[in-house]
Amino acid sequence: MAERYRVWVEKVYCIAESNDDQATSSDEVYFAFSMADKSTTTYLVTDTREGVNTGDTFHYWNKWEAKIDSVSDAAKAGLGIVLQDPSKHCLTLWEGPIDGSLAIHIQGWEEDNGKSPVRDDAAKWLGKISKWMQRGLQKGGKPNATKANIRSMWDFVAGVAGVTALILNGMDDDFVGENIVTLEPYTHDADYVETEVQVGEWYEQTNDLLNTKKIASKEGAYKLYLRMGKIKS
Repeated sequence: MAERYRVWVEKVYCIAESNDDQATSSDEVYFAFSMADKSTTTYLVTDTREGVNTGDTFHYWNKWEAKIDSVSDAAKAGLGIVLQDPSKHCLTLWEGPIDGSLAIHIQGWEEDNGKSPVRDDAAKWLGKISKWMQRGLQKGGKPNATKANIRSMWDFVAGVAGVTALILNGMDDDFVGENIVTLEPYTHDADYVETEVQVGEWYEQTNDLLNTKKIASKEGAYKLYLRMGKIKS
């Protein structure tokens, strides 16, 4: 029987909140994921996490779990099982065998206007991203986030070259960024393997008067911690 794996988002770290937030002093962020191996494709979009500031670490939970963000919150909710193993309740991206490699495309969005266009239109184009990655895997490639690869992906999704900016500019929310990671099934004995993925860009901002530096970002920058673990029978 083929080895079965679970891939989940263990946590998300806000490297830098958006400088251009329109409505509040904090970010309201959500992520869209497209996944594919050689034989299966899927996608999902998270809920919006509100009140996110630089330096915050937070979680997305599976839909059937209470919306908690710490061990203390779990205790208040009476969820003893969460206290025992929080990872079991973190957002699952994939569960089952992996045919070859597993490609994951991640988009970050900042919900400034109380709308979620990616969530509303997910079936129209997140599924196509999954199909593009699957096609690459079937040809023996490994999808990645080079500029040429991303351009190829968006051309495939849109069906017409050069309309990427049109798609993104037409959204009501702010596009934080995107990345692609390819995970390989592992055979050694380990509870999980972890991969860090950055979405969005950040830079150092200098205050000349005080001679101090701080991390800043135009649209926000986040680090997602993805974990892959074997499903034990």
